Amino acid sequence: MADRPGSDDDPKSGTTAASARGGATARGEDQGQRQTVKALAGFRVPLPLLTADRNFHSFEAWDLATRSGAALLWRAPTGLGLPMVKVLADGTYLAVLINPAIRGVRHRAAITETARQIAQGQGPEPDPTEAHLVRVVEYDVPDRGGNGTGELIVLLSTICDPAAARADELADAYHQR
Repeated sequence: MADRPGSDDDPKSGTTAASARGGATARGEDQGQRQTVKALAGFRVPLPLLTADRNFHSFEAWDLATRSGAALLWRAPTGLGLPMVKVLADGTYLAVLINPAIRGVRHRAAITETARQIAQGQGPEPDPTEAHLVRVVEYDVPDRGGNGTGELIVLLSTICDPAAARADELADAYHQR
């Protein structure tokens, strides 16, 4: 990994990539988290799993990270409001992550409809500059802080098939990061 940006042996980038339980976790040191994704997009060898915390999420970062070839599992803000396109048997659902630069209601509706067709096994993949189909895993973690309140966790993943990874496996992988 020494020849790749973001390797432990690349002190100039301020980025580390560490293998953990068959996956990879990225941590920005001198760079912001979104700049870390730009460094990871330059990886030539696909990473098995790239996890990220909720402050990492942006359409640009997601788009760049998908180019690494890694499966993505990122925490998202609870109020993201992604259009749901299909509920899956395990209680998770597929949604479409639309580029926020696309503001036209008709254009966004057309992208959402295309994502619904893809979720049903029809139609071509969306243009990655416009949208990405994601699987959403939501669950509550009761009273982590010891103050009597729970916390809703929302995860986005490129692993859209529940047979490839169950919801509880994704939740566990996120918390093992």
